[in-house]
Amino acid sequence: MYTQVISSYSQDFWEQLPFPFEASIRCIATNDQGDIFVGAGNDGDHGGVYRSMDDGQTWEFVLDMLTHSVLSIEINDEGTIYAGTNRGFPALCVSYNNGVDWEELTLPSTQNVVKILCTSPDTLYVSQWEDYGAVLLRSNDTGITWETLYTSDHTSEYVSDISISGNGDIAISLSGFFFEMGGVYKSTDNGITWECAGLFNYQVRALEYNQNNDLFIGVWSGFYVIGGGLFALFNGESEIQELYYGPFVSDLVINSNSDIYFAIDGGGVIRTLDIGQTFEFVNQGLVGSGILTIDNQDYIYNASDYGQNKVNRTIEPTVTSVESYFSSAYNRIRIVQNPAIDKLRARITWSDNYFGTSNVSIQDIAGRTFFKKSVDVSDDLIEVDVNMLVSGMYILLVQIDSNYFSSKFIKL
Repeated sequence: MYTQVISSYSQDFWEQLPFPFEASIRCIATNDQGDIFVGAGNDGDHGGVYRSMDDGQTWEFVLDMLTHSVLSIEINDEGTIYAGTNRGFPALCVSYNNGVDWEELTLPSTQNVVKILCTSPDTLYVSQWEDYGAVLLRSNDTGITWETLYTSDHTSEYVSDISISGNGDIAISLSGFFFEMGGVYKSTDNGITWECAGLFNYQVRALEYNQNNDLFIGVWSGFYVIGGGLFALFNGESEIQELYYGPFVSDLVINSNSDIYFAIDGGGVIRTLDIGQTFEFVNQGLVGSGILTIDNQDYIYNASDYGQNKVNRTIEPTVTSVESYFSSAYNRIRIVQNPAIDKLRARITWSDNYFGTSNVSIQDIAGRTFFKKSVDVSDDLIEVDVNMLVSGMYILLVQIDSNYFSSKFIKL
């Protein structure tokens, strides 16, 4: 598949945050207040959780796991922090007061806690790397009781990531070290049954659903081929598509505008702003790479994975507010039929007629993106199917080259 890759060097994209410890970073998370938590440790090294409450300027050691590593950190909407360890006791710790005090949560075993995902204040998913294979657990009562959703019988295989779509589908990625392992598995019945969605015999490292329930997949490498990349299972389709092949992808995040950022081994970070049509390196100012997380302001944090100790953050939020589009000098667009019912038709008024393609997105007033793709422009007229939208007020955003157009409309 052909992909266009461009680079931008006009200004720094990242800034390095001081992290003064000789610690092997394994995971990173932030809460709604902007506090940063880093899990660290390696085989035999001193491990635990570090916290910064002043924008990364100073740090303190808030959870001491001695020679055990903290492999995963997750913070729910109420600020409860979960930390998972490698073969530690306890295997899963929880803090209800921002890391000041920690308690043990009992799991069925003390094996490696690779990934934690919170979907509500009460519900959390935990993947463990057992001696006998991969395990996915779920608790609906804040970790008091657990049910097993998925297991595999490959001793060197583990669930590397978990993602839940807007319609409740559960997707997990598998990684391992031998043939006949790996891939993406999905459950559409709340974890009762599972089927392989594809990429069997690939080490899959990361998964993220966007707001359109498209699943984006970061692949480290394959067992029969050397190479990874970014893949996608688009909503309503049954086959996984290759978007960007080659680099070993270690992690990925999607911001509130559905822009995708993925970290690659030895190469920094690549992003796509048009759902995999074009790609761009964003490495300016970046020191190290490997682990990504995104906060509620759309700042992205990049931490170098174990063996290094660098923490980076984007200098600015990765999403421009909707209001900025309305100040553009090129804001000359008219909705032909407003309110819109099935089709949205908009006509752009500028000096020259335009025939070609443009990037079109639809957002609600809160700035959440519900639609984003390239569409054909015919005689300055754009037509978009809006049947997928519920009734309400929306904003149409159109980009042609460096020109931006925007207008509000109502969907009936």
